[in-house]
Amino acid sequence: MPPFVQHRTLRILLSMVIPICGAVFQYHLWDILKPTIWIFLYPSVFLSAAVGGLVGGLLATLIAVALADFLFIPPSFTFYIAETRSIYSMCIFFSMGILFSIVFEQLHRSLLAVKRLSSFEVNSYSQRLDQALSVADAGIWEWHVPSGEVFWSESLWRLYGLKKNSCQASYDNWLSTIAEEDRATTHEAMDQALKQKADVLLEWRVHSKLDGHTHYLLSRGQPLLDEHGELLLYRGVVIDITDRKQSEHVLQQLTQELEDKVEARTKEFFDLYNQAPCGYHSLSPEGTILRVNQTELDLLGYTSDEYLGHPITEFMTPDSRKLFESHFPEFMRTGHVRDLEFDFFARTVVSGHFWLTPI
Repeated sequence: MPPFVQHRTLRILLSMVIPICGAVFQYHLWDILKPTIWIFLYPSVFLSAAVGGLVGGLLATLIAVALADFLFIPPSFTFYIAETRSIYSMCIFFSMGILFSIVFEQLHRSLLAVKRLSSFEVNSYSQRLDQALSVADAGIWEWHVPSGEVFWSESLWRLYGLKKNSCQASYDNWLSTIAEEDRATTHEAMDQALKQKADVLLEWRVHSKLDGHTHYLLSRGQPLLDEHGELLLYRGVVIDITDRKQSEHVLQQLTQELEDKVEARTKEFFDLYNQAPCGYHSLSPEGTILRVNQTELDLLGYTSDEYLGHPITEFMTPDSRKLFESHFPEFMRTGHVRDLEFDFFARTVVSGHFWLTPI
């Protein structure tokens, strides 16, 4: 028999017992209560209707009328009614019993409708939440720290690589799902958050037993303290960030490849720069040598340490120095000057004669 029917049957039986108990109690006090026939039977029927609804109230009313007729309406211990007024009082009592039964039946139905609606709303909300968490590859957890009780949402079992209810939701079983290479650091971070009663922010890997793949998970949680400031529980969410981690890994690979290519091309450029058949150098706005190729150093006989960081005029003859100082401001202003000849002091010869063309 369904539980609902059993429950309803029990309530009807209880409704039938209530007027019997009321009549027995009234019978023991009848010498004091006489001739108030219905004094305990009215509240008995009222209570029976409240417990059993329409059916329970009607049955209780019939039982109460029968007991009143047999025990309290003269002549006693018979169902014969000698006085007309007793019939009137019995009809009024019966009508009130019917009214109680109808009212409480409607109240029961209203409460049942509200309960069903509330249950439907809760179930709908739960289903929507589970669906949203599943679509988002996320799950919810709650950890009651003093008792150690843990709650995992349905989607969280899958994220942990476990079948639902395959084990007890607990802190230790959560640790066992973490990849061995991340387990110690994750446990240490969680332990530190517990000691400080701080928010939780964790990342770890899971080698899923369901699909055999490695998943990256991120969890955020917040503590809830009691009125004394003691840690009561943690609530949090777990998100699958495998796609993000894979994208970051691909991006790192592409970045490294790009850096390697830039480094190789830069090396090629400097090789061409250093090995060019003519000398190259770069100057600051003040005329200081910032960069020079090996060809120019070889032509003049200097090392890079001796040449770089010095004004280029230090290596020119006096006439060339004056020529440079008169044309360099024009070059800085216009960005071009051509066909100038300068004499440089070189270690390999007394002086070197160079044709300088800025580029």
